[in-house]
Amino acid sequence: MLQYRTLPLKRTTLLCIFFFFLFPTLINAQYKKQALQYIEKLSSQKFAGRGYVNDGHIKASSYIEQKLQSLGYQTSFQNFIFPVVIYPGKIEVSLNNKKLVSGKDYVVTAGSPNINGQFPVHAVSRKCFLDSKTRDSILIATKGSFLLITTFSSNDTGKKVIDSLAKVIRLLHKAPSNQITGLIIHDTSQTKWGISQSFYNYPIIELNKKGDFTKCTNISLNVEAELLPKCQSRNVIGIIKGTVYPDSFIVLTSHYDHIGKMGKKALFPGANDNASGVAMMLCLAEYYAKHSQKYSIACIAFSAEEVGLIGSKFFVENPVIPLKQFTFMIHFDMIGTGEEGLKVVNGSELKRQFNFLKNINDSLKLLPKVQPRVQGCISDQCYFYRHGVPCFFVYTMGGTKAYHDIYDKPKGLSLYSFDNLAELSKLFIARIQE
Repeated sequence: MLQYRTLPLKRTTLLCIFFFFLFPTLINAQYKKQALQYIEKLSSQKFAGRGYVNDGHIKASSYIEQKLQSLGYQTSFQNFIFPVVIYPGKIEVSLNNKKLVSGKDYVVTAGSPNINGQFPVHAVSRKCFLDSKTRDSILIATKGSFLLITTFSSNDTGKKVIDSLAKVIRLLHKAPSNQITGLIIHDTSQTKWGISQSFYNYPIIELNKKGDFTKCTNISLNVEAELLPKCQSRNVIGIIKGTVYPDSFIVLTSHYDHIGKMGKKALFPGANDNASGVAMMLCLAEYYAKHSQKYSIACIAFSAEEVGLIGSKFFVENPVIPLKQFTFMIHFDMIGTGEEGLKVVNGSELKRQFNFLKNINDSLKLLPKVQPRVQGCISDQCYFYRHGVPCFFVYTMGGTKAYHDIYDKPKGLSLYSFDNLAELSKLFIARIQE
């Protein structure tokens, strides 16, 4: 892993002040308007949640590639395949003959298989279900039915109870001998959806609607699911050569995919996750297209992050740019807020680079705070770091709590620190090239 010389604090402060007075127009630059246009475009119905229904991911990748190409970047695609479960058809659920709204009142857990019909429902409390003896008798009694596990009482929300329930549900997923037809989990704190690469043994409905469902007796549902065993997606790569060290790269990355559509009506726009990160990458790409750098600039938009970091893992295993030529990489993911500052994953490990980033921010007061976080395999920086590439994954804090739901829309984003994060990134990248 490459190491960099760190300036003493006093010299760093002087450098930041120098930048502040020499380039006041940069500090006051406004990227928000352009960023919002990118975010609105990528979050629109046209891109179908940038998932794997209606070729949303392909449309999004083409849009990003065309934008980079128009800026003067040498562009290419990197194709790869993987299995994925999609829900392109009907998604309909009724409880006690009352139709529910998909995405709002419930989600069909990713990985649920096809099912169509009306079935009896056996409702039990979560607390009862956590007892192994009671649980066994319940499973026998619910043969051929949907098992509805009702919401926690106000006294049952501790971590131990939640972890125990999660363990029970994992066991249910894996137990082929269990005779239930399906599972309904009632929890008003959750509306989140995801992506699966395989089917469960039975359908699972995550019920978010408020109310008492202990007297629920029947469910009618029609779920149309499809397994794509060889879904083909692609990473987008754009490169502008450096003027002095063309074989050394500053790499700006984001993932452009999201979780798409659940049926024909429920759209998961993914404005913060991660149209915001793509917007930052494109805004910086435009800046570097107009301002040549000593080092080459590479912009990489990964697909299939939401499926399990598949696109970035594929790149690391099949690098279009040799990994040893990565001088530094910044991955932008969920940066549409910033009221509470910035988190820097790998900041605890790459202390020299993090301290420089933080010193710039402390001197110029660009973001409320910049905090380190230990390395973790939670976004596309993961496999790069594991292969020795010095990299940060940055995300903003505060603002909207929408995540993997139908409410992650452009109008919910404040873009509070977007402009200043762009400036912080540019100053940091300038330092790396010294």
